[in-house]
Amino acid sequence: MLRAVGMVPGSHLVSIEVEPPTRTTDPWLRRLLSLSLKVKGLTVGQFPNAPLAIAFVGGFVSRSTSGAMHDATGVLAVGATAVWAFLELVYGVNWFRHVLGFYSLVGIVMVLAGL
Repeated sequence: MLRAVGMVPGSHLVSIEVEPPTRTTDPWLRRLLSLSLKVKGLTVGQFPNAPLAIAFVGGFVSRSTSGAMHDATGVLAVGATAVWAFLELVYGVNWFRHVLGFYSLVGIVMVLAGL
């Protein structure tokens, strides 16, 4: 049964791994940016890629400002989140990431539609 969900018997439930594998001679920042969190062999967390990092920064700036800057960075944050969600839906590394992308896109559409 464990093999059906991609687990190897005797493996850890939660692990922190480097993806793709880096050499110990690589700079520490490259190794830090390559860390990922796995639960039962499924990658559930990674250092944010560019669209998600832009969404975080845009959301933070939007919350911290008002007026035109608030509006522009809010649009930037939602747009970057939509790009990230689409990329996860289409190119996610496993079913969890595909579902996460789908759920995020549905949430963005519902918020924009005012539901």
